[in-house]
Amino acid sequence: MSRDLFKRIKTIRVKLINENRIKAQTKMVDPHHRIKVIIIVDKSSLEILDIEAKMMKIPYQICLKTIPKIKRLKGARIQEGFYKRVKEVIGGREGCIHLVDLIMDTARGIFQMALKIMTSGMKKEEQKKILMEKLKNSCLGYKEEEGGNEKE
Repeated sequence: MSRDLFKRIKTIRVKLINENRIKAQTKMVDPHHRIKVIIIVDKSSLEILDIEAKMMKIPYQICLKTIPKIKRLKGARIQEGFYKRVKEVIGGREGCIHLVDLIMDTARGIFQMALKIMTSGMKKEEQKKILMEKLKNSCLGYKEEEGGNEKE
């Protein structure tokens, strides 16, 4: 008989709230935490217009002191260098690794939604070109190949 010794669930929801804005919410639940991050961005620029976090269950009350720091990400854009900025603002000894992870999970969800919006209605070859341009070398599937981008 086996049973889970630890279980963590993350849920990411992304939606278009009007023609110019994307709202994303990520929740994390495990035996010690219940944390939520909400980010609203401009659809075109991916600039963060608003960001908030809620810690409904945490192991230590001191963890709450990390929440105000995320407001320093307002105005940042989800683009190259974003992860570094998030780590500077909310990571390390005075931060919260869970907020770093949740912000990055949320940003990835926003980025995927933005790519879907950007490429909707395009022919498959056009979509492929844009995806390769935006995701180049982000993973094996988008690895820039010598002499072209043909995949097996």
